[in-house]
Amino acid sequence: MLQELQNGDGMQNTNDLVSLIRLLKDKEQYREETNKDVFTKGEIYLFTETYGITDFKLVFACDDSVFWLEDHGIIYFWSRIDDSMIRGGRNLKEALTNYLFNQKNLCYVDEITRELIPIDAYD
Repeated sequence: MLQELQNGDGMQNTNDLVSLIRLLKDKEQYREETNKDVFTKGEIYLFTETYGITDFKLVFACDDSVFWLEDHGIIYFWSRIDDSMIRGGRNLKEALTNYLFNQKNLCYVDEITRELIPIDAYD
């Protein structure tokens, strides 16, 4: 389960992308990652055929299990742990804010319909 940060220090309202990235890296062991070779051919096929993610770049990785992808500006989270895709936001700042503070705004991407399903629908 994702752990949302509390807004005790006022960081939720930050407009500073660098501060949001620092919070992400402090929260979990994320690193900046750009090498797509970490993905198998099967995963790349899944991104394209199942989720319609065709022209992505890799943004962040946590261990070898969770990856942040950017496709046409939209940020997705791919989890190898449960083979799920989550839409994080319309851009990196929105995705960071949603992931860190507003997880109710995160949505799973349905594997069949590509419909966005609120992440809390499965709780």
